[in-house]
Amino acid sequence: MYSLRRLPVWLSRIRYCRGFGVNSPWTYSFIRNVINERRPYYSYEKLAIRHPDARKRTRRLCELYLRISNYCQATVAVDFMPESDIYQDYMEAGCRTMKTIRITDCDSEAIDNIGEIELLRMSIRGDYSRFWQKAVTMARDGSIFIIEGIKRNDETRQFWRQIVADKRCAITFDLYYCGIVYFDSKRYKQNYIVNF
Repeated sequence: MYSLRRLPVWLSRIRYCRGFGVNSPWTYSFIRNVINERRPYYSYEKLAIRHPDARKRTRRLCELYLRISNYCQATVAVDFMPESDIYQDYMEAGCRTMKTIRITDCDSEAIDNIGEIELLRMSIRGDYSRFWQKAVTMARDGSIFIIEGIKRNDETRQFWRQIVADKRCAITFDLYYCGIVYFDSKRYKQNYIVNF
């Protein structure tokens, strides 16, 4: 059933497969070796056993988060509005020295005590807009933010368009099921659609 629902999305993005048309070497490498990496990572089997009830799309996104975490090698990750601990498990499997801070409320004092955010997984639920305004000021060059559910409805699509237009967000990747923001003040602003 998942494959049937995914087919129209995949077909509409077929011309964006595996980095075709991307001129930047860093961006092409990130798309090929992190976003669309097909080889199994060392922890996939153990994590699948630990979370046997995860839906296919959730598992696929979590495996992406593991690869991003492995690429980023952050010391601290922030998980905003997690539905379960599966996201934390996968991100921490990507970088064993990383500590994850779970935030379930935008008024949490934990936000103010973080300092810089190196890696963020953010669900567009709750008071996400206010959280984004705080989080984006805590990003540094090299920070990666993952925004989940960017195409869920008109409101989330508009929110993603605002992020893509934000001058502080250097490179954005639209994967349909989530968006990835890479912060780097030295890079030209660019938005990529990726067939994930």
